[in-house]
Amino acid sequence: MKTRKFDAVCYVVFALLAASMLVSYRYLQRDDSYIFYSYARNVIDGFGYVFNPGENVNATTSTTYTLALSVLGWLTSPGEAAALPMIGHIIGAISVFAACVFLFLIGGKGDEHLAPYALPSVFVASPLLYNSVGMEAPLALALGSAQVFFFFRGTVLTAGLLSSLGVLTRPDMILLSAVLYFFEIVRLRRLPSLCLHAVFFAPLAAWAIFSLLYFGSILPSTFAAKLGQTKTGYWGEGFIFLAGFFDARTWSTDFFRTGWLSASAAGIFYLGFLRFRAGIRIPGAVEAVCLWGILYSLAYGLILNPPGYPWYYTPFSVFLAIPVAYILSGVIREVLRIVPGYATHVHIAALAGLCVVGLATHARLSPRSYNAKYESYVATSQWLNQHAKAGDRVATVEIGIIRYYYVHGPVIDGLGLATPGVSEKVAQGDFSWHMRELEPDFLVTRMPPRELLEDMVEEPWFRERYDLAAELESDRMSVAIYRKAAE
Repeated sequence: MKTRKFDAVCYVVFALLAASMLVSYRYLQRDDSYIFYSYARNVIDGFGYVFNPGENVNATTSTTYTLALSVLGWLTSPGEAAALPMIGHIIGAISVFAACVFLFLIGGKGDEHLAPYALPSVFVASPLLYNSVGMEAPLALALGSAQVFFFFRGTVLTAGLLSSLGVLTRPDMILLSAVLYFFEIVRLRRLPSLCLHAVFFAPLAAWAIFSLLYFGSILPSTFAAKLGQTKTGYWGEGFIFLAGFFDARTWSTDFFRTGWLSASAAGIFYLGFLRFRAGIRIPGAVEAVCLWGILYSLAYGLILNPPGYPWYYTPFSVFLAIPVAYILSGVIREVLRIVPGYATHVHIAALAGLCVVGLATHARLSPRSYNAKYESYVATSQWLNQHAKAGDRVATVEIGIIRYYYVHGPVIDGLGLATPGVSEKVAQGDFSWHMRELEPDFLVTRMPPRELLEDMVEEPWFRERYDLAAELESDRMSVAIYRKAAE
């Protein structure tokens, strides 16, 4: 069903669902998102694109998102610590809405077997979006959805520019670029134009040159750090990314995991039936997103195999929305066969039902937005600000929130994302090298200390060098702070 009035209603529903995410998850503060906020804050404050002032290390995988935070923070609330996290949430909500709009335009283009509102409505109801609040993934999905739309609309140069920005937002977006490049070769039966190549490569080349001159490396330090974490075995053995996909914690609850995986499996069979048994051609835009999902699954699941950090699974909110949207559209078609004279009523009821599901999902996850880690680490930063002196270095394995709120000196990353030389030792299973060799003034650990990551606090050499300075206890998470002993 496609009319201007109904389209307008759909856009209102998408905006409502995106706004409900913003409200429901307003208290959710992920530690990793504060790495972006710290970089953006340092840009605004004039220290440059750095995590610790004076240390040119690129620990962000998203240039576009970091610069967007920097510009919006500078324009709206420079110097206000609370502003950047709020801006990050707003960017995420707007990105989700934009992705919905482009998925709506993709789904409604020449496919009578797919209700145009089904794909974006299913996408925005996914519990996987909860994992990416404050992160760069929603912006990447918005750029990817726009890229697919403009490409199949024939505006290839616009798609090329969006593709470049997408790669700068998340490097793995190169997989979608490769898919569309393949489609363009098939369409033209030759290599695409030099102009398209220039539009795509110019922003990437500019950032690569800047990175080489500024950081001394083109690739962010996070690549080596995350792959090094896989080698340790601490996060699991075998195909740990795939195992994380089926973990209930990725889906927030076992109910969501069972429901979504079951619906996705049924939808995949139905989509396969339409494509191969019924001979119905799936639109190129939908095929491109499906192929993107397959490449993403293979790259992360079988090649990179990183630890299953929850936000790595956010793109599956789009990939799995396609089969679920098709099976829902099939149900709607069967209902319309029974009541053919009530098409408007059926579509409005279906849209309303999907809206309720999305709102219910966000409401169900809203209590989880309370973040004990955030409160504990803010309190830790406040203690450090009161007891540390200028230039004191603080070590921890969760660096985002503490870096953002600690004001006296640099933060040393025990996993090596932001501290050179550490990730190589972590890959060898040495989690205490940064404490022995760099000798920071403070160490922040969980209480009790986590196995392997923080075992060094029980070792004799550590007890000789460091004293327990404070224990910050709470009902859900407690923190220990160790201070370097006076010589």
